[in-house]
Amino acid sequence: MSGYECMPTTRSDEIGPFGRNVPQVAAIKRAVKDAGFRTPVVASGGITTFEQAEGILRRGEADLAGLARQALADPDWFLKVRLGRGAEIRRCTYTNYCEALDQAHKQVTCKLWDRLELDDPDVSLAADGRRRLLPPKWHPYEIAAS
Repeated sequence: MSGYECMPTTRSDEIGPFGRNVPQVAAIKRAVKDAGFRTPVVASGGITTFEQAEGILRRGEADLAGLARQALADPDWFLKVRLGRGAEIRRCTYTNYCEALDQAHKQVTCKLWDRLELDDPDVSLAADGRRRLLPPKWHPYEIAAS
């Protein structure tokens, strides 16, 4: 692809796919502020790490950082970051698996967790019976195996 790498539904050039909306969001935030408004502006699109989100906020490029797919991949992301357990975060791979389910009007799950422990009788399944409806439980007070 000559200088480009692919990410589903997104072309990645030297800017990269992660956080690629931030420059546009920063421009919108400046325009909102310059117009005399205090409306909060949200940056989203490929934001997956604490460092990335913190940098956006610290630089004043946005007032909030949206991590929708990352939060689906690991609903405990925020707690893991807060507890200093970042190595245990289940990172979104941006395959658009969840988006495809949503567009097909199916219960949205994440490919990173939806096929684990399906034979466990305590695991809630999606309506099709083939996917976990909820992510695997994370126990913050257990020590992760290295």
